Amino acid sequence: MFKSKKRKYKKIKKLGEGAHGVVFKFEVVEDGNKNAWKNPRRKERPIGKFVAIKKIRIRSMTEGLSTEAIREIKLLQELDHPNVVKLYDVFNHHCNVNLVLEFMEFDLDAVIKAGDIVLTRPDVKSYLKMLLLGIEACHMAWIMHRDIKPENLLIGFDGQMKLGDFGLAITYGSPDRELWAKACTIWYRAPELLFGAQYYGAAMDMWSVGAIFGELMMRTPLFPGQDEIDQLSQIMGILGAPSEQDWEGLRDLPNFLEFEKLPVKPLQDIFIGSTKHGLDLLSKLLTYNPQKRITATEALAHPFFTEGDSPTPPHLLPRPKKMGEEKEIDK
Repeated sequence: MFKSKKRKYKKIKKLGEGAHGVVFKFEVVEDGNKNAWKNPRRKERPIGKFVAIKKIRIRSMTEGLSTEAIREIKLLQELDHPNVVKLYDVFNHHCNVNLVLEFMEFDLDAVIKAGDIVLTRPDVKSYLKMLLLGIEACHMAWIMHRDIKPENLLIGFDGQMKLGDFGLAITYGSPDRELWAKACTIWYRAPELLFGAQYYGAAMDMWSVGAIFGELMMRTPLFPGQDEIDQLSQIMGILGAPSEQDWEGLRDLPNFLEFEKLPVKPLQDIFIGSTKHGLDLLSKLLTYNPQKRITATEALAHPFFTEGDSPTPPHLLPRPKKMGEEKEIDK
């Protein structure tokens, strides 16, 4: 049992584990101080009786919390958007700092992998639009998420999809600030990072959005590379090799390698069910040159979202079947 002021939480089950913490589902079993949920940016209490608590271990009494954990807390406190997961509270318990987060029922990865779900074009539009709205909110606040993947796109009881896991998120904008080139899970990592770029911006998130857009249409990862070289090979197998003419400064990137130019299969032959506007948006998201890659705001205004049927309302989106009963664990 966890306590935070006048709130008590009962552990239900483990939800997942990342580089910076372990996430559990908890039940709010006592909430005597309703005002304790309030903070300067949020007035609401958790929706429903469940929350997700991310436990981040303090490394030592002298070192304290990692820089990544401090940054995650700070950035989540700054963001307040319907498509970004909410941070309700932060409290200490033994040697852990605990982040009380909005509980989300499942993630986009579960939807993509569910064999009993058929995703229509309006469904894909809806998921993509919610992703872009969350990313737009981050980028307008000068925040790069840096780890956009289906497992970090969380879906609630009302069907709303929200960006979660800000463990790698960082503010950007300083032109001379060196950044980590291995940010983001490799299948969704932008080519500038794969070539070792240490100076990059929000366009790297947009490449991840493009990879997820393609995955939603194909129902399988678009670029499932095993390492950086294989990842680049997977990308070039679909998009062809980049050229200095289209991407100025390409050869100056730290890990640039010359790849053999092979015949490229047209996108329309891969995404047979897509429309002309859908393929156009996909190609603008998966543009090699980050300076020419479409922004979240521009993508939201793309005609893909207005052609044909409107995006499916979130509460009508298909849901994967519930897997098994939850077992209580209170250790």
